[in-house]
Amino acid sequence: MKRTIDDLKQKGLEINVIYQGNTLEILKFFPDESIDCIITSPPYYPLRFYGEAAKTIWGGDINCNHEWDEPIKRKGHKKGETNPGKEAWYKEKEGIIDEAGQFCVKCGAWFGQLGLEPSLEMYIEHLFEIIVELRRVLKKNGTLWWNHGDSYTQTAEKIGNGKILSRSLTMQNYRLIQRVVDELGFRLRNIIIWRKPNAMPQSVKNRFTVDYEPIFFLTKSENYYFEQLFEPLAEQTLKRVQYGWNGTKLPHGNSYAGMGSTERMGTRSAPPQGRNKRCVWDISTGSLHENHFAPFPEELVENLIIAGCPKEVCVKCGQPRLKIVKRGEFIQTDGKRTKDTLAASQVQKINETGFRIPVVFEYTDCGCNAGFNPGIVLDPFMGSGTTAVVAKKLGRNFVGIEINPDYIKIAEKRFLKVGFSLFDL
Repeated sequence: MKRTIDDLKQKGLEINVIYQGNTLEILKFFPDESIDCIITSPPYYPLRFYGEAAKTIWGGDINCNHEWDEPIKRKGHKKGETNPGKEAWYKEKEGIIDEAGQFCVKCGAWFGQLGLEPSLEMYIEHLFEIIVELRRVLKKNGTLWWNHGDSYTQTAEKIGNGKILSRSLTMQNYRLIQRVVDELGFRLRNIIIWRKPNAMPQSVKNRFTVDYEPIFFLTKSENYYFEQLFEPLAEQTLKRVQYGWNGTKLPHGNSYAGMGSTERMGTRSAPPQGRNKRCVWDISTGSLHENHFAPFPEELVENLIIAGCPKEVCVKCGQPRLKIVKRGEFIQTDGKRTKDTLAASQVQKINETGFRIPVVFEYTDCGCNAGFNPGIVLDPFMGSGTTAVVAKKLGRNFVGIEINPDYIKIAEKRFLKVGFSLFDL
């Protein structure tokens, strides 16, 4: 299951494997437009030390016989000590740190961990370089889901022509995404708010506890693969149907007269399987009994893979099969059928007067008759392997990149627990 950059150079891109090494270096050997969907979360700035194995060389001259300057000092990380990412931890660890990296005195290369750069600008530049490669390997109809939280400055820091004051959010995520949209031509389709009902308490008294992270939904082109997700109709919608919507007063006195046709559940605009999924998702954080800081919850990744990665892709033309949703059969139970919409159907089911079978699925066919392969999901910061595990559960293929060998071992254990044979993938 684990591969190296040498394997990639010799054999080309393999599926259902995790490549160990620096994400930027490994991505450069991926074929153009080989990936259907990218789901990932990069290291945040400057939040955690992921161990000596996470250090790598950035920039400079690849042929240089590097001579490293003295390590840069930064608060928050003592040598050999990992950081759980809690704000209180920073306050307790006031001095010494030498985990922020070193510069080469000859060529200016930097040796350190992504996320612990000596400046926010350098951190954003490194991530930008990675996204340049992600855009290249992503298919024209592909999607990129970028989960990226924020952190607070401990001291004032220069950024561009300005300065971020101490104890301020860095806006690292929005600064990066702004560049990605402006300079790389990505389309930002949504910002999904992942709200964490079980978010860790924070020992702060002068601001609110942060209990969410944004997920940026980006596409490479105007036409891209997307499977619409739905959620149950709101209780208020069912009340509108039960009590009427053409000007009829609801019990609390509100009137729905004059609403647009898309709001009237008596029109065909109401999807038969519920309403279009909203952008705020309440999903509890994942947990592992392993040494990993922030595993993705499987429910979160499941939504992203279903929405953004095709289950079947034509072997010949590369076109994904698209799901077609049709209205299902209406079942009458006592002859009192009144309305032919999903909202009315749900009310009638409650009242035992009839109901509609929600959906019937069909799939498009490109006509090549060449067969189909599962879509490929890439996670360039694989971590403990949640993206890979969920991809296989949903019938997709995956490719992962992870620099820390200990995290790859965690991923391998997880695959064994869910019954996948690593040698048969």
